[in-house]
Amino acid sequence: MTTILILSDDTDGSADLVGQRLTERGHPPVLLDPGDFPLTHGLSATILDREGWKAEFGGLALDEVDAVYYRRPSVFAMPEGMSSADRDFAIGEARRAIGGLLASLPARRWVNRPEHNAATEYKPRQLHLAAASGLTVPPTYIGNNIDDAQKFATAFGPDLIAKTFQPRLVIEDDLPRATWTTAITAAQLADPSFAVTANLIQQRIDKDHEVRVTIAGNRAFAVRIDAHSEAARTDFRSDYDALTYTVIDVPPLIHQRLRAFMARLGLLFAAFDFAVTPGGEWVFFECNPNGQWGWLEDQTGAPISDAIASLLLSEA
Repeated sequence: MTTILILSDDTDGSADLVGQRLTERGHPPVLLDPGDFPLTHGLSATILDREGWKAEFGGLALDEVDAVYYRRPSVFAMPEGMSSADRDFAIGEARRAIGGLLASLPARRWVNRPEHNAATEYKPRQLHLAAASGLTVPPTYIGNNIDDAQKFATAFGPDLIAKTFQPRLVIEDDLPRATWTTAITAAQLADPSFAVTANLIQQRIDKDHEVRVTIAGNRAFAVRIDAHSEAARTDFRSDYDALTYTVIDVPPLIHQRLRAFMARLGLLFAAFDFAVTPGGEWVFFECNPNGQWGWLEDQTGAPISDAIASLLLSEA
């Protein structure tokens, strides 16, 4: 029987869906969360001469793993009573030890290798490779030079948006709030705070609707997303209640270019966000190499979990 390891926390609904599909096919996976080290699971590994690592984590012999689904491992939880400096050091040691051992697995297939996910998450690189793969990208400025940013705004404004380079959760009034894509004006680029760090500014695309394309192996699933609130029209993640969904086909040329993009980054799975203009042009926004998809399967019935299961079983 094929040994498949899912690396995620036990509250991950998407990992559960893939686990169900694998179990239905007679290959129940092993779910382990690296974040359970050291409080719940222990680690033991030995290397001798040219034999490679013999490692056990959470009762699983890692060298016997055939395929890995890397989802959403939690942060390492350390014992109570440690100083913040000792905790940070211990977490760093655990991350490098377990990460290094996992990266050494002889598993024939990863969806995806964590280092490939990490390389993909740099948005400037995404935009560069998307354009190099033949996809249309929005006019974009990155930097902190106020004069250059205002020149960009003159050329591509007045409707602009600002994005962060990384997901960010802030606490306001004791409530967690995410930072979404934000509409801005050229005047805001003149604020001295603009020079404090790097900024990502884009021309605001006139959208008829958006599309999330999820690719797993040879299968692509495209869902048209129509927004029915102003917040959702700027960033659909900010108001899921205002969205409706329709399964559509991916234009063959777009599919071809997405596969080229994924090949450049060594990805077997990825989720892509596009805007589609009133004229029908597909404009690339971003790629999430480990993007959420469970809600789309729930809303549309698109068999994404089945495609991922096939990929892990080397059937796609």
